[in-house]
Amino acid sequence: MSAKPTPGPWVANIRKLPGRVSTIDISAGFEFPPVISWQGFDESDIQNEVHEANARLIAAAPRGLSASEFVYIRLLMLAHDSTRLALQPAFCALRDYIAEATGRSQRDVQEDYEARAVAASAKAGR
Repeated sequence: MSAKPTPGPWVANIRKLPGRVSTIDISAGFEFPPVISWQGFDESDIQNEVHEANARLIAAAPRGLSASEFVYIRLLMLAHDSTRLALQPAFCALRDYIAEATGRSQRDVQEDYEARAVAASAKAGR
């Protein structure tokens, strides 16, 4: 299994000079050093708003992964019927996202989360 990322929530700290972005840091709250830091926007052809949007997307990654894991387990807890079959594209999309975000194989994610769903269902008395 791959290394665990810095736990969230992450925050995008965007520092600006007049008319341009100077530095973007993505940090876990107020911890230092930042998780990710980049600068040198003067040489970039990308608009400042795009840099800022990218920073917000990166900062939201831990919450996005947590939400995806939560929904994936809840979907796996559904009975094996036509509803679950109809949701198969959603299962695959969530599994693939979790695999990419965690550096795991799709098969490993599916087996792990199916086991988690079975345990959660048993705990809930389903």
